[in-house]
Amino acid sequence: MDKKIFNLINWFEGKKAPPYILELRPTSRCNLKCISCGQSKQDGLDEISEEKLTNLIQEASSIGVSRLEVCGGGEPLMRTTTLTTIMLLAKKLGMEGCLTTNGTLFTEDIVKNLVAVEWDEILLSLDGPDAETHDYLRQTKGCFNKVIKSLKLFKKWKKKLNKTKPVIKLVPVLNNKNYDKLKRFMEIAKSYNLMEVRFQPLYAFTKPQDSLKLSHQDIKKLPLYVEEAQTLAKEYNIDTNVGIFLKELFTGRSLELYQSDVKSRLTLHGPLIKNPFLSAPCFFPWFYIGVNYDGATIPCPAFDIHTAKKIGDKHLLDMWYDKTFENLRGSILKKKLHPHCKRCCGGLIINNRDIRRQLHSYTQIQHMNFSDLVSRIDDVEQKIRKDEHVQNLEKGLADFKNSLIFKIGSGLEKLPPGKLLKYLNKKWTKKHAG
Repeated sequence: MDKKIFNLINWFEGKKAPPYILELRPTSRCNLKCISCGQSKQDGLDEISEEKLTNLIQEASSIGVSRLEVCGGGEPLMRTTTLTTIMLLAKKLGMEGCLTTNGTLFTEDIVKNLVAVEWDEILLSLDGPDAETHDYLRQTKGCFNKVIKSLKLFKKWKKKLNKTKPVIKLVPVLNNKNYDKLKRFMEIAKSYNLMEVRFQPLYAFTKPQDSLKLSHQDIKKLPLYVEEAQTLAKEYNIDTNVGIFLKELFTGRSLELYQSDVKSRLTLHGPLIKNPFLSAPCFFPWFYIGVNYDGATIPCPAFDIHTAKKIGDKHLLDMWYDKTFENLRGSILKKKLHPHCKRCCGGLIINNRDIRRQLHSYTQIQHMNFSDLVSRIDDVEQKIRKDEHVQNLEKGLADFKNSLIFKIGSGLEKLPPGKLLKYLNKKWTKKHAG
């Protein structure tokens, strides 16, 4: 079970919890000119100071924020010194760390430091599996080779320092220039010991973005390329979400998709849902707080920064329980989406669906007795075996068992946790030995 679900369960049960994620966008500047990016680049003159950023991280840690995510706006490594400072501070304070980057500005020293402190995760936005495709999509000659150089550096220093972190994930935006090259992303992942390729939907709000949309002919051909990529991912033991695009392309209909998700949830599980939280269209304002490069504080990654309040000298918790956040939460519980939701991207819709699924699983096991839990394990094992999109059976079962451990540890049953753990381990060993 995803760790942020534990924070959300507090809200579900009528309590409150601090944010799980603090997302910082240290700059709006970027060294590339990506066609798929809808951000308007600024000159960086109004950037939040390094001192304020470090104070925010220290405060976040003190109030229980577990994860720091650093992304754009622009390219975070445009502020190399500041970025290195805040990343190392976050790890020193025991926070998980995730960096989203275009991967072109890493130096050997930066890579060595991130490997040494075991920075947790890097999302690398590689849109093309070759120089011709990637350089065109990024509108910058030579950027593909710089990304490959960075991947080589991480591979080198992980081996040298005997580390497995940071975990690097490729996050290509699916478009009409790369949809027929999907399996080649798996080959890159295999070459540099990467464990996941997480494709992102293209959302077209500008004419250049619109030029990258898949045509009807492209969509007809897509299943063949998806199947090729899935086969290779399975062979290489690489996690990928590419299969979701066989069902839906997430082509910019955010409000419609959210409304459809809520309607579907109420129709399928209406009798089970006594708490409106379970059918909320979006969960981000309950676990996420973002601070933009100019200090604007936002309750979700898609929020319009021009209408957001700047943090100034205020504390994070002041903003977290501010009217902006509380009113947004109240509106979402009433199924009333904010106008900025129409610009939400498909990646966030996918995330919300996964959160809703995990919360629903929590309600299903919430009041089970021991025999029900055993039966539930058998059911999940069978479903996982039949699910062609699950590439790793052991990972799926481990995630499920972690959720059970959490519930038992929280007093779900009076059974000693040790007995259940012993039973699960015995059951797992018996069924899957050899």
